[in-house]
Amino acid sequence: MLIGPSLPLAQLGSDPVAALESFSLDLSRNGRHIETGKGSNVLGNPLAAVAHLVSVLAKQGNYAPLHAGEIVTTGTITTANSIQAGEAWQSELHGVAMPGLRVKFSAKELDHGSQ
Repeated sequence: MLIGPSLPLAQLGSDPVAALESFSLDLSRNGRHIETGKGSNVLGNPLAAVAHLVSVLAKQGNYAPLHAGEIVTTGTITTANSIQAGEAWQSELHGVAMPGLRVKFSAKELDHGSQ
């Protein structure tokens, strides 16, 4: 899992739920388009996924509620893909004011991640 910088919610505009539902993401590997996904692929939108988690935790007394600063992964916008050493991946977001991601994987990074 790669985590980027925190962004203020206000950056998503006056309706963050609609913004996270309707944005799209183009995923590329080594400069070739792999897939386009939408925020709605994650239980309608990523905020709905977090709301569902909060609701489930509230019903299960033996689990603590979420706390400020915790990291929650809401699911994937695109299908999960395998990575190989030497590959360069890029995402480009449309319809939302968030940056995409560029990352190149080395054999050392992949070996470290499997430990």
